[in-house]
Amino acid sequence: MKRWVIGWVCMMASVGWGQATRPMEVGEMDRGYLREHFEKREYRVGMRDGAGLHTVVYVPRDGGNQKRGMILLRTPYGVGGEDPKYEMRWFGREGFIFVMQDVRGRNGSEGEFVHVRPMLRQGEKGIDESTDAWDTVDWLVKNVQGSNGRVGLVGSSYPGMYALEGGMNAHPAVKCAVVQAPVIDWFAGDDLHHNGAFCLAQSYPFLAMMAGKPVTMEDGYGYYLKLGAIGNVTGLDQFWDQVMGHGVEDAFWKERDVREHLGEVSVPMMTVGGWFDAEDLFGTLAAYRGVEKVSGPRENVLVMGPWSHGGWMRGDGEELGEVKFGGKTAEWYRREVEIEFLKKYLNGEDAGKIAEATVFETGVNRWRRFATWPPEGGVEREMYSRSGGRLSFEPVEKGEGEFDEYVSDPARPVPFVEKVGKGVPAEFMVGDQRFAESRGDVLGYKTETLAEDVRVMGPVGVDLRVSTSGTDADWVVKVIDVWPSGYEQLLRGDVMRGKFREGLGKEVAFEPGKVTEVKFEMADVCHTFLRGHRVMVQVQSSWFPLFDRNPQVFCDIYHVREGDYQKAVERVYHGVGEESGVWVRVMSGDVLGK
Repeated sequence: MKRWVIGWVCMMASVGWGQATRPMEVGEMDRGYLREHFEKREYRVGMRDGAGLHTVVYVPRDGGNQKRGMILLRTPYGVGGEDPKYEMRWFGREGFIFVMQDVRGRNGSEGEFVHVRPMLRQGEKGIDESTDAWDTVDWLVKNVQGSNGRVGLVGSSYPGMYALEGGMNAHPAVKCAVVQAPVIDWFAGDDLHHNGAFCLAQSYPFLAMMAGKPVTMEDGYGYYLKLGAIGNVTGLDQFWDQVMGHGVEDAFWKERDVREHLGEVSVPMMTVGGWFDAEDLFGTLAAYRGVEKVSGPRENVLVMGPWSHGGWMRGDGEELGEVKFGGKTAEWYRREVEIEFLKKYLNGEDAGKIAEATVFETGVNRWRRFATWPPEGGVEREMYSRSGGRLSFEPVEKGEGEFDEYVSDPARPVPFVEKVGKGVPAEFMVGDQRFAESRGDVLGYKTETLAEDVRVMGPVGVDLRVSTSGTDADWVVKVIDVWPSGYEQLLRGDVMRGKFREGLGKEVAFEPGKVTEVKFEMADVCHTFLRGHRVMVQVQSSWFPLFDRNPQVFCDIYHVREGDYQKAVERVYHGVGEESGVWVRVMSGDVLGK
C-alpha cells in the first residue's frame, strides 16, 4: 500500500470572543508539521455488495502510543490531491485521526453514484448511504491502528446529508455527528427547489458539473435569458431528465425526502448552519426540528451563525459583504463549539453543558444560548401592507386603497442581485435591495423609523391576498432591514410557486382576477432591527435567475415553449378583510434579558 505524508499548520489560538489573531491562510500553512506528525494512507474499503470505496486516512505518527478518536467525512467531491479537504484541517491540530472517503460511484470509488439515493425502509435489504457508512466504520475500527474505537461523522451540504444518514441506525462505534447544512428535501427546499420553484442559478451549473459538463458564463442574467425555456436543456444526464419529469412532489421526491427517516437517527447530533446560506438553510432547520421531535434522550443541538454556505468552516466569519459581525464568528464556533462537542464524544472529555441552541443574533452582533429554539416567550405579530407603501403592525380599520399592482414580464424578470455574474455570490442574502425598489414590478412597504429595537426570532410567515390576470404566478417576498444610511439589507426572502399554494403535490390554477390567499413560511431569523432603522417588505413575481421564470400560464413549466411565457398584471390587496403581510415572532427584552 502506497503511503505518504503531507503538510499541515496549527492555527494560532485566540483568547476571548472577538479577539482572535488573524488565522494563517492556506498558502501560509507550515506543511512540515503534517509531514512530521501525520501519515497519509489510502485504502479501498469493501462494502457488503462488493463495491470498493476509495478511503484516505490521516494518522498521527506517534506509533499508536495515544489512542485517538476518528472523524469521517464522506463526499461526492473527491478526496484526491496532496492536501486534505479544507473542512478537515481543523481536526489535525486537535490530534484526531481523520478520514475522507469518495462515496460510491464518484472519483476513486466503485459502484453506481445516485443523486440523493433513497434510504432503505426498515427491514429492506440492499445498500444506501447509511449501510455504506456502517461498513466503512466497521472496517476503520478494525483496521486503523491508534484508534480508540470512537468515530464522529462530519459533513457540510451534500456531505452533510451523508453524515446525517450515517447517523441513522449507526454502527455502535459512531458516537456523534456534526451535520452542517445538509441536503434534506430537494423539492420543498435546499438548492434544487424552493416551494416547487426551480433554483436555476444554483442547480443547473451544479448538476452540469456533477455530470462532467461544466457551464461557463460571465453574464448570468443574459445567459439564462438566452437559454430560454428550461425544457431547452437536454442531454445533461439521467438525473436532470428525472428532475424535468417530476414537476410536482410525487413518489420520486418523497422517497428522497430524508425527513421521512429522521426517527432512525441513533447518535448525538449537532446541526450547524448559516443565517445567510443561499443553498441549504432549509435543510439545516428541517433536520434539527425533525430530529428534535424524535430524538428522545439523545443530545440534539443547533448552531446558527451569520454565515453564507460553508462560512462556518472557511474564513473567520467577521463580515459578509457590507455587513460586519463584530468578531471572528467562524473561528469562535470551530474552537469553542465544534471541537468541544467532538472531544466530548470521541475523547470522553468534559465539555460542560452544550446549549440546546447556540445562535448568533444579527443586528446587535452577539451569540445567544437558549434552552429551546425558537426561544420561549415570543409573541407573533403581523406587519401589514398599507396604501402608500406603508408597513404597519396595525391592520386596516376602514377603507383605503384596496390593492397595489404591477406588470410581471417574463422577458424582463427582476434580478436577484444588481449585477448577475457567473453564479450566486456568497453575500447576496445580505445584499442591498435599493436596485429592486426602483423597478416598477416590485412593490415596497416600509414602517416608520423605529423608536425602539425590535427583536425577531424564529420563522417568518407570509400571508398574502393576491390576484393575477394569468393562471399561475410566483410570489417572492423579501424582509429587509433599512439602515439610517439608506442601505436596504436583505434579511430573509423566498418564493412560492403559486400553483402549489395548496400543497407541493397538488397543482391548482388561479382564476384570473380572483382574490386568492397565498401563505407560506420562510426560514427562521435571529435579528434585531435597531432603533433608527426601518423594516421593509418587498413583493415581486420573479427573482431571476436564482429561480426559473414562471410562464404565468398554468402548465408543466419544465416542458413549456418559448411562446407560452406571458405578461400578467399582479395585484397585492390590503383592504379591510383582505389584508396582506408577513408575521414574525417578536421577543421582549424582559424575556431575553439585555
